[in-house]
Amino acid sequence: MPERRMDWWPVAAWEMRRMLTRADFVISVLLMPLLVLGAGLATRLIVERSNAKPLRIAVAEAQPSGALVPVAPPPLARVVWAAPGGDTLTRAGLAAAVRARALEGAVILPGPLAAADSADVVVRRARPAWEAEVLGHLSAVGRRARAADAGLDSAALARLDARLAAREQVVTPGGRVSRADRATALALMLLTLATVFTIGAYMGIGITGEKQARSTEVILSAVSAQSWMDGKIAGYTAIGVLQVVLWAASAAVIALFLSFPLSANASPALLAASLSLFVAGLCLYAALYGTIYATIKDLQSSSSFQAYLFFIPFLPLMFMEGVMRSPDAGWVVALSHVPFFAPFLLPMRMTLGAVAPWEVPLALALCAAAAWLLRGVAGHAMRIGMLMYGKDVSLPELARWARER
Repeated sequence: MPERRMDWWPVAAWEMRRMLTRADFVISVLLMPLLVLGAGLATRLIVERSNAKPLRIAVAEAQPSGALVPVAPPPLARVVWAAPGGDTLTRAGLAAAVRARALEGAVILPGPLAAADSADVVVRRARPAWEAEVLGHLSAVGRRARAADAGLDSAALARLDARLAAREQVVTPGGRVSRADRATALALMLLTLATVFTIGAYMGIGITGEKQARSTEVILSAVSAQSWMDGKIAGYTAIGVLQVVLWAASAAVIALFLSFPLSANASPALLAASLSLFVAGLCLYAALYGTIYATIKDLQSSSSFQAYLFFIPFLPLMFMEGVMRSPDAGWVVALSHVPFFAPFLLPMRMTLGAVAPWEVPLALALCAAAAWLLRGVAGHAMRIGMLMYGKDVSLPELARWARER
């Protein structure tokens, strides 16, 4: 059937209407922000209650005879310095008190705090949250005592601790980024990953369900296979964009509700580039999933090769450490322009100030070209796949279909 210019639009509009009226999709899109809000409120309540509860910590000094003497350090926020006595003022007694939750923990010094270079910490679980704070406080107290013994007052000690005040000069364009830029790029990357898998799942349910119901054959009698696939790709891309807009707006509302500070320092250029890469990547992955679903009759009949393709969005995560360490390395630059990786890796490199001005247009062009090529493969696979209903497709067959026009 000859393909008319806008044959794909009715398919895309119908697909969007169908998805927006699906109860499970609407619930999942609306339920996710509610779950995040509930988790945020619960976490905030737990943290506030935990911060309001004082921590009973005992500090004792070991004598040469082995006996313990209680020590009362200077005050520390949220910490009540307990003064154990009697049977508790032994190593076994302190351990029993911590085990019985009479104490949150205990610190046993080998000698006077000013001379101590180590400490035994008695805890219920390894590395509790308060341990570093308490030990840091005791170290600072001991340091001030040693400085006083050496004839240094607090002002002299502060001068010794003074750090260089650095004035940073960034000499490359785009090299200066803010924490808001990093947070925005990371949030958008996670939203991209979640949206890709969401639309992939619903796309699979829709396409394979239509093929099993044999309704695809009726549809293809009215529009070409390419228009049908183009409509699917456009429709699910639009649904993904709408989903991210709703989630992002919900996140902003939740942040305001939880009094989470929102920064207005995010770079408009970085935000625009990240959003453009997100849309291009979403369209590319929709075309990839369309190609996969065009070659299978249902979700249970996919081959191992086809199943591996679903994990492509996870591959960029394997290179994150290398990107963070060397964002301007040659292999990182090349890898971040691979169409399937660009929506994830390039925004991350942008937050590190390692992206040249020409890289974003190049990545967008490569993503658009790959999506255009893949949508043609998907349409061709759908046209021929309908003639092979019930037969699994191998990789050589898929490659041969892509070459045949």
